Amino acid sequence: MEARKLLFSLLAEEVFGTECKKNVDEGSAERLYSMSKAHDLAHLLASPFERRGISHAGCEKQEMTAIYRYELSRHELASICRVLTKASVPHMLLKGSVIRDLYPKPYLRTSCDIDLLVREGDLTRAAEVLVQELGYTAEKDPAFHDLSLHSKSGVHLELHFSLKEHSQPMDEVLETVWDHAVLREGMTYVQDTEFLIFHTVAHMAYHFSHGGCGIRPFMDLRLLEQRATFEKEELLALCRRAGLEAFYRNALLLGEVWFGNASHTALTAKMEAYLLRGGVYGSTENHVALERQRAGGKLRYAFRRIWMPKEQLRLRYPKMKKSPLLIPWYQIRRWAEIVFRGRLKHAADEMRANREISYKASAATDGMMQELGL
Repeated sequence: MEARKLLFSLLAEEVFGTECKKNVDEGSAERLYSMSKAHDLAHLLASPFERRGISHAGCEKQEMTAIYRYELSRHELASICRVLTKASVPHMLLKGSVIRDLYPKPYLRTSCDIDLLVREGDLTRAAEVLVQELGYTAEKDPAFHDLSLHSKSGVHLELHFSLKEHSQPMDEVLETVWDHAVLREGMTYVQDTEFLIFHTVAHMAYHFSHGGCGIRPFMDLRLLEQRATFEKEELLALCRRAGLEAFYRNALLLGEVWFGNASHTALTAKMEAYLLRGGVYGSTENHVALERQRAGGKLRYAFRRIWMPKEQLRLRYPKMKKSPLLIPWYQIRRWAEIVFRGRLKHAADEMRANREISYKASAATDGMMQELGL
């Protein structure tokens, strides 16, 4: 418990400038490093440790990696925007590309990829331009809302043509994103601040309801609330339309517990436990606990994991919509991908979690989601 409180105090010192009067010894530094690394935040401890006279090789390495990732991403993003503007393709910056400007130093807000939005009708043209002009390689088929491309330098670009998460009524609001576009320069757009915060909340909610979203989005949200100018009622209206008001308010409160002076409620305490055991991408146990409740029990969950429902299969393989008679083929293709693309261990872990997680724990996780309106 004390290590957890110390971690959040040090993160608040680095990101929000609040004073942390707590000492850190060599022994607790290693524990803090392990906890923060699970959430891709170890680089944020390098300076707080240094100010306390602690040299931690792991945190220092993570800081250097974060700086390198930021500079590489910044260079690639500038090139992408330049060639898309030259090709007259409107494009919108998403997520970390915008939010990192609110951090004390932009490299503190790490990201594993670049997220960019184009209109669906411009997707093919945008991909062609990036391949021809910058040497990107593109995946053969788009996923349900984006196309993955990779630069020669190893940067992963998610070229979105939609923000939908296949969750109503949230998607109805996310689909209005171009109504909230603000021109930055050339053909490069950003979201207006109200929609930027809403999209942050919606993306958090999606990942939270599928196993966890880590600590970083709560830092993003708190920075947006504190340092951006926006109309609160407009933001609340977006959240209400999307059914996310309860989640938004409790996410704000949890951020205040972690990085401010608020005390836990019963609900935020449950959220914290769920998030901390999930890590930056969520955990298999969290995901299975939720999906098993939605499926209606252990056996039904296991059956759905073997024979994926056709609605989910269509999301995974969009081309299937044009050929519904090929459902058996796509089931076989999915099994082959599990075996030959390194997913067999993950599938086995899901089945193990399904056997081991108690009905009580699964129901408790589902109950938390219901309290949050998810």
